[in-house]
Amino acid sequence: MKGELEGKLLHTIPCDRISRINRRVSQMKRFPNGIEPATVRNTFKKLNTCKERKQVQKLLWDYTDGEQAKLDDGNFVTHLVGDTNRLNLIANEGIKPTRLHVSLAAFLLRA
Repeated sequence: MKGELEGKLLHTIPCDRISRINRRVSQMKRFPNGIEPATVRNTFKKLNTCKERKQVQKLLWDYTDGEQAKLDDGNFVTHLVGDTNRLNLIANEGIKPTRLHVSLAAFLLRA
């Protein structure tokens, strides 16, 4: 069973799974209490950023072809947001590159 699941994960395209989940969520007229549209958008950003990670691929499989896909729309979104948060993913859009300049002369003088 585990080997079969891993084989399926390796042969599927994560972007396609994200699109399928997004299509289902976008058809909802309103979200359950406590779930804001911005939260759902942030969830999709996180999933898209980390889609190559094995944990994310398993989560995407669960929500497209697994048990989670059978949930009603309200529970589907609630569980998707919760499961994504449990993975502790970071959306790269908030991370900015930084620079560090070190003067070799200053470093040698201190030594």
